[in-house]
Amino acid sequence: MLNHFQVIVASRYANGDYQHVLNTANPIEEVSKVGDTLFAFLMYELADDGQDMPLDKDDAISRLHNAINDINDILSAVEAVRIK
Repeated sequence: MLNHFQVIVASRYANGDYQHVLNTANPIEEVSKVGDTLFAFLMYELADDGQDMPLDKDDAISRLHNAINDINDILSAVEAVRIK
């Protein structure tokens, strides 16, 4: 079962191109089949920490900010590369 944040990702990512995963018996299994690694990353990153530990809004926001910071670090490094 997906949590609220994963439902948001499936509904909004890529203009809702992957919202079909919401209507499957095993949405997380379907996520691995769509072939979009960023979508899969977001769905896994925003998963609950276990049956007794649902992800709260502050943790979801923190996880997304951490991912954005990591991506920005890589972007800066790639932009700094000088290829002759």
